[in-house]
Amino acid sequence: MNIIYRSFVYDFLYLLAGTAIKRINPCKIHAADTGQIICVNSHPCCSGCQYISDTGCTVKCLGCKLGLCSTAGNEHANLQKRLCRMKYVATCYHLRRIRTAKVYVMDDLKREQGVKIGGYSNYRIGIILYPELLLQTIE
Repeated sequence: MNIIYRSFVYDFLYLLAGTAIKRINPCKIHAADTGQIICVNSHPCCSGCQYISDTGCTVKCLGCKLGLCSTAGNEHANLQKRLCRMKYVATCYHLRRIRTAKVYVMDDLKREQGVKIGGYSNYRIGIILYPELLLQTIE
């Protein structure tokens, strides 16, 4: 599969997930009175990541963008379902790696190019025929 196409799919899924998360704000990340960064689960999932800074994540990471903790996922079931559909697509294209910058994911895929990777063809056809699977609005 063409690396440029996979890069497009990566960016498309990242944009869809980011837009939904920004609109709903399931994590409710904010600074406490003590100055500590907290979320709905009191301890952000991204704490300790090498790519986290005072202003947030410094890289584009699809694997992290598609994940919600159980607390946020239970409170926002429709968002969780939508992100699960996107996770499936990302997994089929071998794009979902947590705490890994896009550039490293693409480098790995370039090395794998030429090796047949199963699982993506059927869903790729599904995206073409049924794009509403990814574009359904959240109630």
